[in-house]
Amino acid sequence: MEKITVNQLHGIVLRESESDAILEIDNNMYQKIAESLSHLRKQAFDGMENEMRERLVETLSNLSGILLRIRLEKAFRSESVDTNNLVDEERYVLDAYEEQQERLALITAAASKGKTQLLRYVSEKYRSRMITVRLLKDMEALTGADYEHYGPFEAEDIATMPYVNARALMLQGSATRIRWMD
Repeated sequence: MEKITVNQLHGIVLRESESDAILEIDNNMYQKIAESLSHLRKQAFDGMENEMRERLVETLSNLSGILLRIRLEKAFRSESVDTNNLVDEERYVLDAYEEQQERLALITAAASKGKTQLLRYVSEKYRSRMITVRLLKDMEALTGADYEHYGPFEAEDIATMPYVNARALMLQGSATRIRWMD
């Protein structure tokens, strides 16, 4: 896959920031950026050359984030903006945002219309959802919110458990969440 230079990416970011529309970009833009960053990080230099390499990596990373934020801000702030030019990675983020908006509307409507059954269902579904975590230290067995037993665990074990239990472990610094792709 071809790589992208800082100058090329800067030009793309500049054009995107000057336009109200979401401009067409290469469908593999973020993959090209990742490839370029990977290539730069693998290079070994000494002294000043290494410092320059680090600045290039930092600049490419920053420009990538700016491009993503600019394009998504356009999609988020206006329903009249054509989102057909978004690439798959941007659509992935936009889909999550739209899901968030739908959930917000659902809860707001259920609360304002007194739909307690729906709110109880949502609450129960949320509390019972399972997530996967990586344990950061040895731990004794625990009883989950679902009354199932989990563990004992050794550091670096992977476990799937109820969200409320996993969240408590993460807040203690005993676990970190593993996010699987949809």
